Amino acid sequence: MTHAMPPLTDLALRRMRVEKAISALERNEQIVVVNDLADREICGFLVAGAAHVDAAAVASVVRYSSGFVCVALSGDTCDRLDLPVMEGVDEKSGTGSHACVTVDATTGTTTGISAHDRARTAALLADPRATRDDFTRPGHVVPVRTAEDGLRARQGIAEAASFLSERSGRGSAALFAAAVGESVQTGLPHRAELEAFATAHRLSLVSISDVHLYMLAVTPVVNRESAARLLGQQVITYVGPTSQARHHVTVVGPTDTDAPVPLYVHPESVETTDDPHGFEEVERAMVSSGSGIIIHVQADREPDRRLDKLPFVVASILGDLGVHSVRLLNGDGPLRAVLRGREIELCDAPPIAAAARWDERALHAS
Repeated sequence: MTHAMPPLTDLALRRMRVEKAISALERNEQIVVVNDLADREICGFLVAGAAHVDAAAVASVVRYSSGFVCVALSGDTCDRLDLPVMEGVDEKSGTGSHACVTVDATTGTTTGISAHDRARTAALLADPRATRDDFTRPGHVVPVRTAEDGLRARQGIAEAASFLSERSGRGSAALFAAAVGESVQTGLPHRAELEAFATAHRLSLVSISDVHLYMLAVTPVVNRESAARLLGQQVITYVGPTSQARHHVTVVGPTDTDAPVPLYVHPESVETTDDPHGFEEVERAMVSSGSGIIIHVQADREPDRRLDKLPFVVASILGDLGVHSVRLLNGDGPLRAVLRGREIELCDAPPIAAAARWDERALHAS
């Protein structure tokens, strides 16, 4: 089954775990990544940056894993090195790994299967100067092609490992292998065993849901598509990199002020029949006061049922506008948690009566 995305209210703890894992990769240490979003049972992976991996690290990975050593690579790198997806792999799959033809480094290796040889191959795959002629096929290392838009498009181990390695400054190529359990010989290690393993070996542990939420919190979720001025107001359209949803923003007055800017969020799917004049009243009040932001969030045509991205869309838009402090006219707990994660100061007292009457449950309807 597909696991649900955990709640957003503990973003600070999740961010701490992810940043600890990134720091470990920066020090060329291994980490444990738990795939808690898998369609099957929860599983864990040992992960290391590929660019500087050595024989000792690969030997350790092989000892505590299946020994099926993979290297996450971008699509551009796979194309440059002429690494097609293996025959039989569903390239249109939104969840499965896209394993490519196996390889060994042409030079500096013998049989290709030793820890030294696989470390050499992994590091060469991560080298931007490498060419297709630097590898023989088939081999003992499995390149895995990541989704074009990375973790945004597919929440898999290859995308998560690649994102973490890139954030560590070690490049996007990441070595990984599935961890095997000791207590249950016929299955994969459960989460408690993975946590015990990480503690015993002093390794940082992080889940793919942690990494995904961290990515949404610290990187732009939408990009500015167009902007215009209408009746003295800014009207800006934003669009997501992996979604066709367009979000329209009306900005009244400056946004880079130290004073809290009134913020009103209007999800597309919410009907306003309960308060037909509420929206117009909010807009008039903003114009009268000379300050405010109204964000019309368009529903995604192919929504992620595990996660409501609305809070991240709002936070990303506010970040682009240079907003440091907002006066929330409506909003729920997840939105507040994400805004705090972006270090946007919150002020709760609504200065506009109509917004105070808005049903807080409306945001959940999106």
